[in-house]
Amino acid sequence: QRLARINLANINFAPMAALGAACLERGMLTFPFGNRLNIAPPLNLSDDEAADGLAILDEVLAGADGERSG
Repeated sequence: QRLARINLANINFAPMAALGAACLERGMLTFPFGNRLNIAPPLNLSDDEAADGLAILDEVLAGADGERSG
């Protein structure tokens, strides 16, 4: 039995799906789920690849923040 009921009917998943799509357009595969953006980089990720991934996230999140405040 569940500890808490979760009503997913009233949750808007579109913003997180848009973030996931923006990451994918830039070459980063993410797994949007509810209000989370899951990222699972490979264990053999180089420092440069990690920096590139963080730059993608920074760009996408900055764009989302601009849409939210604008």
